[in-house]
Amino acid sequence: MQIDVQQPLEFRSSPIRLGLIAAGALGMSAVGLALGWRLLPGVAPGSFKQFAGWAGAVFFAACFVVAVWRLFGTGRPTLSLSPAGFRDIRMSSAWVPWAAVEKLSVWGAPGSRFIVVKVSEAVSRSLPLTRSARWTQSANKSLGVDSLAVSVTEFSGDFNDFFAAFVQYAKAHGGLADPRQPRHTPAATSAPKQAAADYTKPSAFLKPFPAAQDVFIAEQVDLESYLHPLVSVDLNAINPDWSGWVHIVSPIEPLAGMGYVGTATEAFHNAYLGENCIIFKVEGDRYRFMGDRRYFLANWPEAEVTADLRDEYVELREQYREQEASYRNGLDTYRRLGSVHCVEPDGRFKFDNPEPYPLIEKLGGAAEFWNLHFSLDLAVEETLTPDGRKVQVIPTSRAGHRFVHVASVPGYFYRSHGADSIVLFYEPVEKLALILFDWS
Repeated sequence: MQIDVQQPLEFRSSPIRLGLIAAGALGMSAVGLALGWRLLPGVAPGSFKQFAGWAGAVFFAACFVVAVWRLFGTGRPTLSLSPAGFRDIRMSSAWVPWAAVEKLSVWGAPGSRFIVVKVSEAVSRSLPLTRSARWTQSANKSLGVDSLAVSVTEFSGDFNDFFAAFVQYAKAHGGLADPRQPRHTPAATSAPKQAAADYTKPSAFLKPFPAAQDVFIAEQVDLESYLHPLVSVDLNAINPDWSGWVHIVSPIEPLAGMGYVGTATEAFHNAYLGENCIIFKVEGDRYRFMGDRRYFLANWPEAEVTADLRDEYVELREQYREQEASYRNGLDTYRRLGSVHCVEPDGRFKFDNPEPYPLIEKLGGAAEFWNLHFSLDLAVEETLTPDGRKVQVIPTSRAGHRFVHVASVPGYFYRSHGADSIVLFYEPVEKLALILFDWS
């Protein structure tokens, strides 16, 4: 798609596509109801599969209603991009200025993907939403999407082209949507070495794709099969009184678009492992995993997989194969080009984007409260950042010691599927590394 970002761009909905969407949503809603009512085999009462069925039924029923309503308004532009901003009349009659766009990401699976637009809190609060947008927003939140979700399935064209258009307009007109640039500028006092840093290149305090033997203790090196090492950070870059290295690692679970890591493995949670939360003991410069490997569903022997988890287990094993291939291709690309790129399992650049991604998105400073889900029994203070504009989170260990934010990076910078932000904290007294995952 050839784009002139100085000119407006308009898209009208296709009645044929809307009809197909309505029919598909109705069918999926029926499947969700069947799962929720346990009319299908292998659905245990109170299981995640049953919950997903109810959530899916609500979500797709809302999609059906919206698609039918949209059939009556296909004569005017549905989605408009211009130098002033973007407008999606399915969500609001108001324009969203590009300067308010803080982040762009992709949610969903091929064939049903959305462009997720994170806008500033001030604009989010003032944006007048349509009734259908309020309905679908509630359904989206139940599935973990707490931002503006722009669907392009009712337009002709390739999803990647639409995503690229959003990125190009935002970059050209003051937005921070380019996933290759840091979303925030850390305070110099919290990260003194980064002031003039180029995050797209390795440095004395950032090491991308660290070897597993440099990340995990010797007897746990095989954890690389479940936790891909993305980047190592020198603690001296966060606090001049500290030394040693900590690491951002990315679990291959959860299944794309479903739950969190640890969602289906509650029996193996403990003081260090919970839903969406992992705490490592830091020994020297390496991590010790403090629990049973069956915290990862893919680690279960197939004979132990219960009927309600069997479908997810099978799909997850395939995801492991794909993401391992994507990660290895990313590593090979880094060795060849000296920069980080998101690479598909087949070796292609994701979204056909050959530009390098930053090694990290944020170094030090405040850990902002986006969609961080704490499941461990930790005290979590929510307070305003020093500028008073955003909410930050400060976890505290059970012994009463505060964790400090070290660094954050989207998991999908390093492979084709990953969290919208992997957030790493460090507690220097007990030497603990806490990792959380933000799914926008």
